[in-house]
Amino acid sequence: MAARGFSACLLDRGPDTDRANGKGPYGPDHFRLVYFDLSLVKVSLYIGKKELMGMDKNARPENMLWSLGETPDDVRDFFVYSYHFIDDRLFFLNARETLGEYSNGLAIIDETEKLLKKHGWEGDGVLELLWLPPFIGVGVEDTYGVACFHVKQSNNGTSWFASKFELPFESLERHM
Repeated sequence: MAARGFSACLLDRGPDTDRANGKGPYGPDHFRLVYFDLSLVKVSLYIGKKELMGMDKNARPENMLWSLGETPDDVRDFFVYSYHFIDDRLFFLNARETLGEYSNGLAIIDETEKLLKKHGWEGDGVLELLWLPPFIGVGVEDTYGVACFHVKQSNNGTSWFASKFELPFESLERHM
């Protein structure tokens, strides 16, 4: 069954890959999921590489990443929330894989984990990034939206969020 709003879906090894031996910029173990929508605009997810989910030639991840803080000190002032339960994390990005190549990326992650632990996260689970589109009223109203940190605690399923911006959702429990 095709995804809603899409006319085709396929899994392939990515561009410039020799399908016979799997050699190319992505290698034999890197595949991409490609959707073609009705206007034939390609959107892809490279697994195990630097390209982020949903990126096309017009994507600019730096326009979103500023909302995660420029220095580790920025994170100390983030808002912290919890929520029970988020079970489908299909559109979350692994924070270490995504931010690891940016200056201060790993230090920002470490500071985020400290902040979440201070507010009750028990330290299990994988820190992820969640993109919030601009039309939901978080951050500056622009065309990019913002990102926040998320981790789902493994032992009880509690989701924890750290955000530079206050999240205006009544179903979230704010931690001071």
